[in-house]
Parts: sequence; C-alpha cells; structure tokens
Amino acid sequence: MTRAAILLLALACTACDSHWPKEGTGGMAEARWQEPAAATLPVGLHDRLTCTLGRLEALHAASDQIGQNGGQVGLLDVAAARAKREYAGYLYRDSAVTLAELDGGIDRVRRDMTPIPPVPGDCT
Repeated sequence: MTRAAILLLALACTACDSHWPKEGTGGMAEARWQEPAAATLPVGLHDRLTCTLGRLEALHAASDQIGQNGGQVGLLDVAAARAKREYAGYLYRDSAVTLAELDGGIDRVRRDMTPIPPVPGDCT
C-alpha cells in the first residue's frame, strides 16, 4: 500500500511538468514592482526626514534631562524606524504620511512634558 502511494505521488509530480518561470515573468511582484527610478520622490522629503529625526533626537535628550516620558518617546522611535524603512524602500508617499504622524507625536509628547522642552520647529 505504501509503495503504491509513493509511486502514485511520483507519477503525479512528473505528470504536472512544473518548472520555474523564465527570468522576469514570475509572479505579481515582478509584474507590478515599481523601479526605483520610476518612483517619484516628493520635493524635500529627504530634508524633512532629516529634520524630523533631528527633532526626535532633541526630544530624547530633553526627555533624559527632565526624566519624563521615556516610554512615550520610545514609541516614537518605532515610527521613526518605519519612516526610514519606507523611504529606503522607495515608498515615498507612505514615508511622508508616517513623518507627518511622527511630527504630530513629537509635538504631543513635548506638550505633555513639564516644563515643555525646546525642540526645533516644524519640518513640513
């Protein structure tokens, strides 16, 4: 019985005639992948990313100095990492949205601190 099942499975596999697709013709990822050159970089996005990361760094320093909101500031690091990954992956629109959320988060955490620490201005 076992030998017959193995033989039947082997016969079915050879009858399928499966093979790898030719280079560049396999799967939706290859059919829909946007080339980096085709992705349009919004004006000033890199500068905005740099500015926002600088604001977050200043907020970290202020948080350490005051000794408040360490957990909330740490959560902003997750959004910053996401924005950097999206930018590096040519997902510029997503990165811009994440940066806007990150800027808002920096402002909220900053307003909750007593005294309100000085952090560089808006990066938009």
